[in-house]
Amino acid sequence: IKALAEVDGTIWLGTADGALCRFDPVERSFQSLNQVLGVGKFNQITALVGSLKHPDVLWVGTRGRGLFAFNTRNYQVRQFAHDTKDPSSLSRNDVLSIAEDESGLLWVGTVVGLNKASLQSLRFSPVFLDTVGSNSATGPSVISLYQPPSEPDIVWISVLREGLRKYDRRTKTMERLSISNDSLQVIFAMREDRYGDLWLGGAYAALFHLERTTGKVTSHRLGPPTQTLITQIYEAPSMPGFLWVSMRGLGLVKFDVRQRKVVKSYSVEDGLSGSDVWAVLEPVDKPGLLWVICAEKGLNL
Repeated sequence: IKALAEVDGTIWLGTADGALCRFDPVERSFQSLNQVLGVGKFNQITALVGSLKHPDVLWVGTRGRGLFAFNTRNYQVRQFAHDTKDPSSLSRNDVLSIAEDESGLLWVGTVVGLNKASLQSLRFSPVFLDTVGSNSATGPSVISLYQPPSEPDIVWISVLREGLRKYDRRTKTMERLSISNDSLQVIFAMREDRYGDLWLGGAYAALFHLERTTGKVTSHRLGPPTQTLITQIYEAPSMPGFLWVSMRGLGLVKFDVRQRKVVKSYSVEDGLSGSDVWAVLEPVDKPGLLWVICAEKGLNL
C-alpha cells in the first residue's frame, strides 16, 4: 500500500502495483476496482487526495500515467497526462504529490517540476522553483505538498534534496527556506497541529518543528538514526495535542506536541502487521481508534 485517502467515510487505498481499492470501515469489506477500471489502469499509485471543491472526486497520482480524476460515485475516470504538443499539460507523467487549496487551485508535483491548474479549466502551467542542484531543463522533483488550514493562501513545497519552499498565493511570491540539516533535504510529511504549529518529517527518524515567524527549526529524535523516512504525520480529530508519526522500518510513534516528547512507540511486538507503516487514519464511526496502514501487510485497527 502506497497511498490512502478518506472520502465521505470510505477509505481508498492505492498500491505499488496500481490497484485502487475501496474499503468500507463499517462493513469491513474490500473492493478492488481494477476489474471495473481495467487491469493496470493506474500503474503504481503514488498519491491519493480527496477534492475539497468536488466531494465525489478522488485525485489519483501515478508513476508513468499522470494524474486521474476518479469519481467515487459512478467510477468515471478522467486522465491528465503529459503531451509534448500541449503546453498546458503536465510536465511529466510521474506524479509524486498532490494538493488542492481552498481557492480552487490544484497543485501537482512531479519528478521534473511543479504544476498548478484552476479546477475550472484544469489546464496546467509550470511553477518556477529556484533550485541549486537540479537541471533547469528538467526541473526538480517535488515530493510533498501541503496547504495548512490556518493559512489558506500558503502552499508548502518540498523539493527533493533542496528543502522547503513557501508559496504565497495572494502575493504570488515564492520563498526558499534555508535549512542546513541533512534530514530535512527529503521531507515527505508535513502537518499543522491543532495549535497552529507546523511539523516536518524527514530522514533518520527525525521530527522537526518549524517556527514560522523566525524560521527556526527544532529537531526531535523519534528513534535510532537509521536509514528510515517519516511517511506521514497525523493528528486524529478526537486526540488533539498528539501527533501520530508513521515511519518506514520503525513502526508508529505517538508524540506529545506540548511536552515535545515521545509518548509511546508501536512495533510488530505491539501487534502491528509490519514495521513499514505508511499512514494512519481515525475512522469516522469509531473515534479514538486508528486504522494503521502497513506497506506490505495491509490494515490494522
